[in-house]
Amino acid sequence: MVMNDFVKKLLGIASAWPLIAGTLIMAFFISAFSTPEPVTMSDGLETVVALGLLVTVLLNIGLFIYYFIKILGNTALSTFGRWAWLFFFLVWGWMTMPLYWLVYIRHEEPNTSLRQTHTAKHRVHLHKHQRQ
Repeated sequence: MVMNDFVKKLLGIASAWPLIAGTLIMAFFISAFSTPEPVTMSDGLETVVALGLLVTVLLNIGLFIYYFIKILGNTALSTFGRWAWLFFFLVWGWMTMPLYWLVYIRHEEPNTSLRQTHTAKHRVHLHKHQRQ
């Protein structure tokens, strides 16, 4: 699948989101437990946090499926390389997704072989008709 630059950047942001959200949640809990008085959330904030967590979990599941398929189809990697990336996704998926995006997807070139094949076939077809 060939992606344009906008979709690649959007995928990069989505890949980094679990890492960003995890950092924000950890910062919240560290600040909440470092104060002597108990921290309470309003009902509206609880709803926003719950929705944010739900979106993050669903996004993470979708990204995991996408990257799993992407890694298995990456012919630039050896079999060992594919298994190593899959292992790291299972163990540290929230850190591995942005890294895989940065290494393999960000600079991915569009596949022009289909267009070149079509153009070559068209030239052969034109050449045959010009001889007749």
